[in-house]
Amino acid sequence: MHKLLIIFILSISIGTGCQNEQKISDRFTDQEIVLIFKDIYLAKAAANEVRKPMKDSLLNVYIEQISRMHNITPEEFQQLEVELSNDIERLEQIMIKVQNEFDKLNKIDESSIEK
Repeated sequence: MHKLLIIFILSISIGTGCQNEQKISDRFTDQEIVLIFKDIYLAKAAANEVRKPMKDSLLNVYIEQISRMHNITPEEFQQLEVELSNDIERLEQIMIKVQNEFDKLNKIDESSIEK
């Protein structure tokens, strides 16, 4: 009986502990997530310009740098994507902001070409 009580108490405390965990998506503001996504997409685009044998290695280097810059591990980034996929409205707003960031970059690039 004593063992059952201990198992019951442990299972409750483990379950309660899991419920108190903060979501990765709550750790970052939408603007921070926008910058993370922008950097990830730029890294993937840059890596796509490299031939296959080096592509994965280069992408891993980029992801590691982005992780350090934004204080998020690659595993946390994957979890962030999962969490946001369950909040479509927030994800849509973030993706609009990411697109706006790329539009700004294009305008800067176009203006430098015109000079």
